[in-house]
Parts: sequence; C-alpha cells; structure tokens
Amino acid sequence: AALRVEVVGVSVSASAMESERYALYELRVNEGDACWTVLRRWSEVRALHWQLRGLPSAPRLPRSLDFAASFEPTFLSRRAACIAEYLSAALRAFACEHRSGRGPAPLLAFLSPAQHGAHGSGRVLRAAAEAASP
Repeated sequence: AALRVEVVGVSVSASAMESERYALYELRVNEGDACWTVLRRWSEVRALHWQLRGLPSAPRLPRSLDFAASFEPTFLSRRAACIAEYLSAALRAFACEHRSGRGPAPLLAFLSPAQHGAHGSGRVLRAAAEAASP
C-alpha cells in the first residue's frame, strides 16, 4: 500500500530555554491499515526538499514561506497547506512504501515514526480508524 500523508495540526512551541519559538506541524501518515503521527518543523521540510531536489520528478517547494517568522494562524495554515501539497506530490512522484523501504531514503526517514529527532513523535497507532476517532 502506498503512503499517504496529511497535515492534521500545527502548534507553536518554544525551545527548552524559551529563547526560540517555532511551529510544529503534525503529520498523519497512512500506509494500508497502519497510521502514525510525526511532528516536523518547516526547517525540516526545507531540509528534505534540499535532499530530494536533484532527483527526477522532485516537486518544488515555494521559497516565499521561508523567511517569515510569523505565528499568525493564517500564515501557519498557508504553510500547512504547502507542506501537505509538497509531501503529496513527493509521494506521487516516488511511489513510496514504508514497509518495503521503496522510495528515496530521505523521504522515508522524514515520514518514519522511528525518526524522532528533536521534535518527532514516534507514536504509532494500531489502525487508521483509531486515528480518526475523537
């Protein structure tokens, strides 16, 4: 089963010393009956784009959203929509499968529940139905 991803939320967080604020985008990833959530920053999306940009059929990521440090809901919604569009285009272009490891390694790692980094969530849900319940 092919991977699917949607942005289901965004929150503003701060570093441990409260010196840096940043937005965390909650991504719900589905593959067959498996569903998991990862949290990613815009800078991580941009880093993924730089890793994929040389591959044939790699989607474009608008630079217009790079330099603003706005935490306004409208701006965060625009970025969330851009992330969803970018990741969907990447998954269509590369036909990724997490279970089989098919697809570019940077994209699989970005969407992996095991790829925690400083911000990711390794929370794996048993089935997509669980993720949809309130």
